[in-house]
Amino acid sequence: MFLRSQDVSAYKQVARSLANGEIDASGITAQDQAMLEYARKLTQTPAAMTDSDTVALRDAGFNDEQVWEVTFTISVFAMFNRMADAFGLQPPEETVRALNRV
Repeated sequence: MFLRSQDVSAYKQVARSLANGEIDASGITAQDQAMLEYARKLTQTPAAMTDSDTVALRDAGFNDEQVWEVTFTISVFAMFNRMADAFGLQPPEETVRALNRV
């Protein structure tokens, strides 16, 4: 999507949009949008996942192996985040500043 040699402000805008949950406004590809919508649902309401969620990924161009990998990666990060929350770990200050969050 973006290379280090490209306009950093454009990259930061994409990062801010995604950090704020504004997937549609981020300017990423339709395939990446489908993956992030899947990730959002799997993270926020995992019991509500249905076959149609997997079909949406396949319709966006993901094969079965990629669907498995996406699901696994999302699940592992959810576990890491829950562990960090349980132990009160905070993100590095530079990450907070980069996302303009307090």
